[in-house]
Amino acid sequence: MLSKFKRMLISRALNYDNKRGFKNIHAPPEVTTTYVTARYKLEETLPVAKYGGRYIVTMIPGDGIGKEIMAHIRDIFYMICAPIDFEVIDFDDPTDIDYIVHSARRNQCAIKGHMERWYNQKQLIFDSPNVELRKKLNLFAYITRFQTFKGVNCKFPDVDIVLVRQNTEGEYAMLEHETIKGVVNSLKVVSRKMVLLTAEYAMEYAKNHGRKKITVIHKANVQKLTDGLFRDVCFDLGKRNNIEMEELIIDNAACKLVQNPYQFDMLLCPNLYGNIITSIICGLIGGSGLTSAGNYGSNCAVFEPACRCRAKSLQGLNLANPTAFINAGMQLLHHLGFRTRAELLGEALRKSIEDDLVKTKDIGGTATTSEFIDNFKKNIARLMEEAYAKKVREVEEDFDAQTYLENL
Repeated sequence: MLSKFKRMLISRALNYDNKRGFKNIHAPPEVTTTYVTARYKLEETLPVAKYGGRYIVTMIPGDGIGKEIMAHIRDIFYMICAPIDFEVIDFDDPTDIDYIVHSARRNQCAIKGHMERWYNQKQLIFDSPNVELRKKLNLFAYITRFQTFKGVNCKFPDVDIVLVRQNTEGEYAMLEHETIKGVVNSLKVVSRKMVLLTAEYAMEYAKNHGRKKITVIHKANVQKLTDGLFRDVCFDLGKRNNIEMEELIIDNAACKLVQNPYQFDMLLCPNLYGNIITSIICGLIGGSGLTSAGNYGSNCAVFEPACRCRAKSLQGLNLANPTAFINAGMQLLHHLGFRTRAELLGEALRKSIEDDLVKTKDIGGTATTSEFIDNFKKNIARLMEEAYAKKVREVEEDFDAQTYLENL
C-alpha cells in the first residue's frame, strides 16, 4: 500500500493544472447543469462542499452482496484521495426508508445497493423501498450506458448503447386495489410534465455526448392514451431539438435488440419497459454485474448497479462481481466534478479485466472478489504513480531556475 505522504503527493498530482498550478484538493469547483423545460428553466447545482471542503455522500449498502462490496468502494475512494465522506445507512427495517430519504435529500447525492422489499406472513405491507426512494426524491430520469469489455465473452462485442428511462410513473406508480374479491386493478399513471422532464434530460444528454439518434420505446398500439402521450411528447420535443427520432413497439424492440444491438444509439423508455430493456442489454454484454446507472432529479442524484439484483446466494462467499458498484462510484465522481479520478478508476478497471484477465466466475473467470479488488487496486496505484511522475516532469520542464533566483 502507498504511504500517507506518497498518497498526498499523488493526490496533488491528480489535481495539477498546467496553467494555474496545483489546485486545492479540498475545494473542487462547483458544477452546474441547466435543463431547459417548456415552461421554466431549472438549474441544478451540485452539492456544495461541507466540513472543510469535503463532500458528504449517503451510502446505502442494501441487502445481499451490497455490504461487502460497499466496504471495498470506501477503501477505493480513500486510496484515490477523493475528498468524500460517506454517511453509511444500513437498511435493516422498512421504517429506515424515511431516514434514508432525509439523508439523501440533505446530502443531494447517494450511492446504493439493492434494498429488499419487506413482507409479513399474510401479504405485502410495505412498498418497494427502491421505488419509494425514487418517488420521494423525485428522481425522474434513469440513465445507464452499456459498454462491453474486451475480456468478457459475449455474443456482440463493442456494444455502446445509452438508455434513458422515466423513473417515477407508469406501472411503478404502485396504485393497486382490489375492487371486489378476486379482481385487482392497477393504475398506470403517465403525466406530460414528468415525460417532458425525462425527454428533455435525454435530449440534453444526446447533444452533450454526441448521440445521433433516439429510439422511443412504447406500446401505443394497445395503450393508446398512456403510451401514446409518452410517444407524442418525446417526438414533439425531438423535432424542436433537431434530433433524429424513431419509434419501436416494446416487443419488436426486444427482438431487434437480441438480433442486432448495433442499430441502436440511444433508447428512451417508459418506466417498466426501460427496466426490461436494461436486463436484456445487460445479458447481451456479459451479465448483470458489469453496468451501473444514475437516477437523477432536480436536487438529488442516486447511483447504483443497473440490474437491481441482490445476489443473495453469493452473500459472504467472496465470489461477487464488484464491477457494477465500481462503475456506480465512477458515475458519482463524474457527477461531483472529479473527472480525473473517475477516468483513473475506469482505466484501472479496464486494465484488470481486459489486460490482466482478472474476472469473477459470472463473467468466465475464477477470481474471487478479494482477488479482483486487489488487482484493481494495484492498477490504481500504478496509474497514480505514473500520473504523479508525469506531472513532476512537466513542472521540471516549465521551471526556470534563473528567473526563480532573480525573483527571490
